[in-house]
Amino acid sequence: ATRGDLLAAADAFERELEAWTLIGDEDRTAWAEANLAESLVRLGDPAGAADHQLRCLEYARASGLRVPCAFSMVVAARLLAERRRWHDALLLQGAADQLLRSQSFVLFATDIEERQALLNDASDALDHETVDRLMVEGTALDLNSAIEMTVNVLSGLSKEGAPDAGSSV
Repeated sequence: ATRGDLLAAADAFERELEAWTLIGDEDRTAWAEANLAESLVRLGDPAGAADHQLRCLEYARASGLRVPCAFSMVVAARLLAERRRWHDALLLQGAADQLLRSQSFVLFATDIEERQALLNDASDALDHETVDRLMVEGTALDLNSAIEMTVNVLSGLSKEGAPDAGSSV
């Protein structure tokens, strides 16, 4: 997608978010927050993405929606990976994978590609055994711990600017 396409999508998601918020439909508001966050990730606005994904997580948590909670973990993991914070990125990706499996949710092709890119990048930075171990540890996180970790990550990232290429594990 071109930058123009992404800007148009972000604008549409923002209008959708306004509409669902006005109507008071928290479930659809959660999804609109997630869609806007995804478009902001692709536009290179990690702080905005984290802010909207955190709001998505808050709505989803309050409504008992599990899939948007998992996608909040995925976005947090991607944003952490951009900062080369592999430990937490892999824990959250593992937790998200487990939660999505428990909901019988199948990822879209683009989501699968982005997940694989995260794992490939982590494997380039760490050894394969460490990547595998952290993913398994992530799948073992209880839901509340994974959500709290996601809240903390997204809260911190929403206050940041551009990724720091020099940081690691």
